[in-house]
Amino acid sequence: MTSTIFEDYLRKWDVELSKEKRQILLLVQNCPAHPHVELNNIKLAFFSPQSMLVLQQMDQGIIWSLKQTYRKELLLKILEMQATDRNVSISILDAIIILHSSWSKVSSETIRNYFHCAGLIKNADLEVSNDNSPPEDNLLSQLLKMETFLHENIQFKDYVNVDKNVITTEHPITNEVLVDEVKRECSEEVLSDSEDDETDMEIVSTNEALRYVGKLQNFFRYQTDNEDFLDNLNKMQRFLLCQFITKTLFKQEL
Repeated sequence: MTSTIFEDYLRKWDVELSKEKRQILLLVQNCPAHPHVELNNIKLAFFSPQSMLVLQQMDQGIIWSLKQTYRKELLLKILEMQATDRNVSISILDAIIILHSSWSKVSSETIRNYFHCAGLIKNADLEVSNDNSPPEDNLLSQLLKMETFLHENIQFKDYVNVDKNVITTEHPITNEVLVDEVKRECSEEVLSDSEDDETDMEIVSTNEALRYVGKLQNFFRYQTDNEDFLDNLNKMQRFLLCQFITKTLFKQEL
């Protein structure tokens, strides 16, 4: 995050709120990348350093829940690439799509729990859960058994926190570094749009089906904004990945 990105985002949001005739209070963490901005429909309230000792728990909890889901979906994306014999390369666009999907899976209960812990929701009837992790996923459990993903000495929680100490604010990050990073991502991204040779196949393999689903996802992602199509394709992909994992684990046991 940089102050330029932060201010640009707020000003665009302020215009949208003005059109909707809405005014909001935005709670902001004190950070060099979060400058004070004068806006018409957004009032910024900066937390004091002392209050962050309490509020950091909320911040960590919501981010932890999001990161768990994101890391799981990232593993599934890598698996899908391997299953379809593609070079494993996660582009910036791939990461954004996975992040968007992961955020939609963070429950409102998780967010409410941490707002309640921070004293921002006062409701005696609200039951606060101490566990805000995503529900256990059978597909993830099977995935972690596969030797190709996590080393036997690495726990999933360590994998989730692999970037815990990465600096994400503007002081150590220059425009030159950001440009170089984007160039690197673009150069490493494998663009493969070539169609497979048509063959008469009565039975389609799981790998081939995954490849077809991936192409359909790309088509509907760029040709329509209908979320229902993509949701159904995601369900198909998940079902096929379950089959792929089961077959792979069976071969490993043999």
